[in-house]
Amino acid sequence: MKTVEIFMDESGDIRRQRPMNITGVTVIAPGVVERDAFHATYLEQLKTDGLTAGVCDTFAANTCDNAGIIAERVVVPEAFLPKRPSGEDWRAFWEKVQLMAETAENCAKQHGVTLVGFSLQFPSSTLRRWGTPDTVLDQLLDRPYSECLKDVLELLIYETPQISQTVTHPQGCLLSFDLPTRTLGAAVAEDSVEQSLNNAWAKWGIHARRERNPANNSLEIVAGTLEPADAIEILTTALNRRPLDGVKVQVERARCCKLVSWSQWQMPHVTDEKKRRNRRFWAIESSPRPRQIHFLADLVSNGIFNGQIRPNMNPYRVWFDRGFVLSSADESADEWLTAVRAFANGDRVSAIQTIASICRQAEHKSTKTYQFFRRSATGWPEQLSDGDLRRLFAEVV
Repeated sequence: MKTVEIFMDESGDIRRQRPMNITGVTVIAPGVVERDAFHATYLEQLKTDGLTAGVCDTFAANTCDNAGIIAERVVVPEAFLPKRPSGEDWRAFWEKVQLMAETAENCAKQHGVTLVGFSLQFPSSTLRRWGTPDTVLDQLLDRPYSECLKDVLELLIYETPQISQTVTHPQGCLLSFDLPTRTLGAAVAEDSVEQSLNNAWAKWGIHARRERNPANNSLEIVAGTLEPADAIEILTTALNRRPLDGVKVQVERARCCKLVSWSQWQMPHVTDEKKRRNRRFWAIESSPRPRQIHFLADLVSNGIFNGQIRPNMNPYRVWFDRGFVLSSADESADEWLTAVRAFANGDRVSAIQTIASICRQAEHKSTKTYQFFRRSATGWPEQLSDGDLRRLFAEVV
């Protein structure tokens, strides 16, 4: 049975004050054996080259009850790639990321695996239709990017040809998702910390804590944006947006993971050994371990967002040609997605009207979004029923 694994990460501002970019890598393998061999070979090659990027499932498997044991036994590699470049050595940093990507491509070819890249940029703001009396918690509860994740998953599963063909294969496939989560902080006054922390747990079920912002030493309450099991709701919603007739998907894995780099694990600026030991493991004790390629997805996301990685660079060009590079910020990707979803669910007339509206805009045919979605609409005329045509003519005339 074929396997499809999706490793997704984001960069930018999840509060949407600046554009946000969700980027990742999909691993398509002819079977479980080839997939597992790919991951093992990739990790071993990165170890040899000193390019492992952080704590993954092989370094520290998590059984939920062995946090203290793992914290003592994990040995930090002598050479590794940090999450971000230090000082002004950014050129060498991105050259190493390039080596990580080339290693992934070479390992994929060795094991008959296909890598597919994807990137979707979302606009810098989103409409809020609700709020809470607690302005601090209001910030922690404003998590629009979970909706963005659903859009990206829908595009991958239903609109990306190489992936959708695998998912809809008559023999079925194993589908796995590793989605991003990160920590979000909201500034809070000293005299209202306890109330906000109590409200976070009692009213919203959020495991929040107090921290000092290292940039300005201001007091914050901090919480994770998504819990590990939230991936199930995101995946379920994305899958159920389209008809599933004839699809024999088995979901093998669905989780949100924290990506903790080796530099975070070391925590060299913490002098107290007990705090250092507890702090370095606290960051991941509540998270499943990611696979090493998830760190590459994170680095590619940051590289695309910061202009250090271009989609036409190899091997990214090959990956993105198999997937997509889209923008709902200025290319109407969200409108196109709404249209193809409507068509798939039987509302063919509304879908055609939406696309007709988009295509009235000047220069629409030059965008990557147009080129990507036009494949979906190619066979639409043959699928229109007599009722669809009558309704279309009635609404147009």
